[in-house]
Parts: sequence; C-alpha cells; structure tokens
Amino acid sequence: MFNLSKIKYSFWFKKLVNSKFFPIFWGVFTAVLALIMGAIFTTFVTNTFFIIFLVVETTILAMLIILCEIIVSTTRSRSISLQKGIMYGVWILLFFIGFIVFSIIAPHELPALFLSFLGLLFTIPTVIEFVTKNQGLWRILLYPKTKGVDLDYSNFYPTLLLNKKSKFNINIRNLKNVDASISFFGIFNDQQFNNLENNIYLWKSDFLLKNYAKINCIKRIEDKYENVNSFGQSKTNVILFIPSKSSTKFYLQLNDEKNRTAIPLNKNEVNEGITLHFVYLDIFNKICDYPLTIKIK
Repeated sequence: MFNLSKIKYSFWFKKLVNSKFFPIFWGVFTAVLALIMGAIFTTFVTNTFFIIFLVVETTILAMLIILCEIIVSTTRSRSISLQKGIMYGVWILLFFIGFIVFSIIAPHELPALFLSFLGLLFTIPTVIEFVTKNQGLWRILLYPKTKGVDLDYSNFYPTLLLNKKSKFNINIRNLKNVDASISFFGIFNDQQFNNLENNIYLWKSDFLLKNYAKINCIKRIEDKYENVNSFGQSKTNVILFIPSKSSTKFYLQLNDEKNRTAIPLNKNEVNEGITLHFVYLDIFNKICDYPLTIKIK
C-alpha cells in the first residue's frame, strides 16, 4: 500500500480536504472516473459486461483506497481502523448495487454473479467484527464525595443545589465484553453541547472534526485516550464546585489544578440553573454525555 503522508500538499489541496464538501466532491469524482473507464473499455477494448464490471469496481475500490490514505495522512492515525471499516462497507455496498444492475442488464450471467455476491456475503460478519471490535458500551458515573451532598439519579437531569463546596468523582464504565478506548473530553453548557453534536457528522471520524482545541466549551480537558478493559472503568477525575459571593457565577476546579474556572450565569440560569454536560469521547468520536443541572438558589 502506498503512503501519501510524505506528500507536501499545497494550500488549496489542504483547504479542499478540510472542507465538509470534500466527501461529495470525491464521490462525484469517483463515479465520473468509473463511468469513463467503463466507457473506454466498452468502446475500445471489449463489450463483455463482466470485464467492464470488474474494471468499474476496481476503479471505485482504488479511489476509495486513495481516499482513505488521504484521510489518514491528513488527520490522525487513530482513525485508520474506522476508515478501513468504512472502505470495506462501501465496497460491499457497491458490489451489491453492481450485482443488481448487471443482473438486470445480462440475466443470462446471473448464476456467476450470484456466486460472486454470495462470496461477499460470507465476508460481512468479519467486516462487522473488524469495525465494532473497539466500540465499548459506556456509562458515565458522577458521584458526590462531600458529606451532605446528594443527587437524584432517577432523574435524567440530576440537580445539584450549590450552597457549599461540593466535591465529585467522575469516571466512565465499559459495559461491553471488549476492550475500548475513550477520553474525558470536556465540560459544555447546553448550547455548546448542541454545537458539538452538530459538528460530529455521521462518519464520526477525524475526517469531519479537525481541530479539537478550537471547540467552544466551558472547559476543554486535554486527556489522552485510555484503554478501558471490558467491564472495567476509566481513571477517576475529581471535580470541585465552588460557590461565589456573586449571584451570577460559580467556580469549577478539576483534579489538582491551582486555577479555578469561572462559570458565568445569565439571568435565566441564575433563576432556573445551568445544565453542564460532562462529555467523554471514544476513538470513533462517539459522544458519551452526563448532564448535571446546577442551581445556586
């Protein structure tokens, strides 16, 4: 497999790759190239549909491989598994579409096409296992350590009345029988959390979510991804909520930090409370969220 990571991309190419329209561009480019290759073979080489079918599918596969190399070389290496999984999934889908189309065009070749398609079907369980083997089933636990502080866990949005310093432990449990990787990503308010969800596209990969450092949030946590064993838990972080003399803010402190993070409140939040979202992010950019509503009166 060739390696594109050492190619020095020009500015316009980097801008194109980073664009959210790049997948659409690449899809159209791949389809047009495949049609051109099929037309060339039909006109100048052969009219045998099976050879043309192989040429078209091989062209599409080659374009997908190049796409995956571009993605990996311009983002992070931890996306390799996901991108390969996507490549194999799309490859099987394209063969399935090709099978239907060519069975309609040339029904007399249906037995040979059926055997080829049947062979692909037997590979699907392996492909699914390849893509999902590192996807855990997560549950975040936030539990108070300060005496007299409690949360109502029966409510999806537990509420904390912040009338004194309140210390909490937070970690995440892997409830699936696989090892998986995850990171404590940050703390968001409602609007920031909605924006984060909107920025995590269907592919859930580094391809469409580039610069984590520029994501707007209350507190961005630079935790490395850690491996969590099956039915195990991540490391525990300590969160300290601190009331303020002002009625329009309170403070948050994480682990052994010396500096506090001030959390300002607007008028509605002073009266009704603010909902904080404690977000973990796995290596496939799957969001795991624990919402906590904090009131100061």
